[in-house]
Amino acid sequence: MLTFALMQQDEINQVAEFISIRNRVEENHIGYCGKDTSEIAQYIKEEIPYTNSFVTAYSKGQLVGVIGFDPDIESGVAEVWGPFIEEDHLSIVDELWEEMMRILPNDISSLHMFPNKKNRTAYKIGEKYKFTKHTDQAILVFNNSDTRLLVESPLEELTPEYYSEMEKP
Repeated sequence: MLTFALMQQDEINQVAEFISIRNRVEENHIGYCGKDTSEIAQYIKEEIPYTNSFVTAYSKGQLVGVIGFDPDIESGVAEVWGPFIEEDHLSIVDELWEEMMRILPNDISSLHMFPNKKNRTAYKIGEKYKFTKHTDQAILVFNNSDTRLLVESPLEELTPEYYSEMEKP
């Protein structure tokens, strides 16, 4: 049996871990949700009215889905967190979305999503509910371990002919 409910305070750590695990996978990734369980839990506790903005889905006592929003009432915008769903429960995506929409405050006039381009579940929701694509934004990552891949450039010494260009006016 599947049950949907507003997230409760005692679920924060479980939900944060659930989001963290799924958000590490490109096909589930939402750009502003983070990957570190403790950071996600802390942000949810301190910044989001989670008991009024996050919906959980349980099947046989197991957490199988989470979706929520981080509202900014002043601007009328909310950032959607999710959906994060177990692979074998992807069929609940529409129900989970509808449960979230049911609790969305009237003051929120715009929803924003920032899914990885491989996140087909989020893109399908975007298509179904007529989200508009604003940018082809990319998140660029460089790891220190990749410095060996860089081509070394020699440094050139500043010669006297360029001193005047470097002086303060």
